[in-house]
Amino acid sequence: VVAAVGSIPRLRRAWSPRRRSALASVAISVGVLAGVAVLVNVTAMNSNARWDATASREFGLAPQTLDLLTTLSEPVRVTGMFALSQDASVVSQIEADALLGEFERKSGGRVAFESVDVERRPSAALASGVDRFPSLVFQTESSESAFLVPADEVTEQLLVTSLLIATGQQQKVVYYLTGHHERDYLDVNAGSDGFGLAARGIALDGYRFEPLNIAESGGVPVDAAVVVVAAPEVELLPPESIILERWLITGGRALFLVEPGLPSTFRTLLQGWGIETGEGVVLDPGRSVTGDPATPLLRRGDYARSESERGPEAIVESLDVTFFPDATSIRLSDQAAEGLATGEWPFAYSFLAESSGNSLLLEGNNVAEAKAGPHTLIMAAEGPAASEEATRRPAIVVLGDSDLATNRFYHAYTNADVVLNAVSWLAEDFTL
Repeated sequence: VVAAVGSIPRLRRAWSPRRRSALASVAISVGVLAGVAVLVNVTAMNSNARWDATASREFGLAPQTLDLLTTLSEPVRVTGMFALSQDASVVSQIEADALLGEFERKSGGRVAFESVDVERRPSAALASGVDRFPSLVFQTESSESAFLVPADEVTEQLLVTSLLIATGQQQKVVYYLTGHHERDYLDVNAGSDGFGLAARGIALDGYRFEPLNIAESGGVPVDAAVVVVAAPEVELLPPESIILERWLITGGRALFLVEPGLPSTFRTLLQGWGIETGEGVVLDPGRSVTGDPATPLLRRGDYARSESERGPEAIVESLDVTFFPDATSIRLSDQAAEGLATGEWPFAYSFLAESSGNSLLLEGNNVAEAKAGPHTLIMAAEGPAASEEATRRPAIVVLGDSDLATNRFYHAYTNADVVLNAVSWLAEDFTL
């Protein structure tokens, strides 16, 4: 008290008109800055705007996705079903919240997302008929049925495909030829020679993946968008050859993954398209994986380039590094080459990837007799339309290797994209 009383003269001098004016200015400045800070924070908290400053655009959406979101034919409600006591569901919910939140913002309200903890609301899962978690349920106002996809890994590609299917596009069916010792599409063991991971990748692209035994079914189903033939080791039966050949030439589309020593009936089928496969292995001493010349490695400059988003070149447009263990070559037959030179051959070809000029095709044990490269490893062929009323041209894609698509190598570099892009192009899903 004594100190306060003793300081009164000093306080009076401090509270002079000049000092009061300066203190008022400071108070006003602090008040304005605080008001601006509060306004900026309130605005930011109530805004969904975001900017992606990463070089790879990791947190943005692809142009094709943005086009789809602004042209959706009708609103879509997406419900995420998560059992949040499980770590997998927690991770999937985080991924779904981030991606589908961005879909909501960019779609202008056409996409709505809701996350449900099925352990707290089990009735929601029962009403949707979901018994596997995590899952995403896509539902439109005009459809009584919902489209359900597993959400073990939520990606932009998965969501785009699901939106296309949910808004009325019929789910296409990819059939996998069986009965000739093809790669096992049920084998999903990492490191094995099975085709299970590729089959799962095709299904995650939104296709229904089904086995096809032509000898048993007596034909190729009418809903077949693509038939995949992966490294057959046994000959086609005569009726199978006729059925497959007729189906292809009348508008069918197929992906062939071949190996050296392809059975003769399959070779004959491809020769009808003017394509021959080698008997030997392509060696590339200068550009291969871990110094193994029998595993040619391809880089960006080795693929065909085109400005067309619908041409066969689109299959390899986005590829980076791929490799082809124990691959064989793909080439035109003499008849096809002569027919193209005279303009009398009805097929069109795209040579999509080649080994380096230093590569060799070894068809025996004598290296001196090996054929010098480059050698084609990926080729696409399109045939003439079966009639003027035909809605699409027949087409095939031939890969000179099947090992790159096995579980052992599927996730290496961009090997998976070779298969998935080829299937999507054959199915005419150019957005994928």
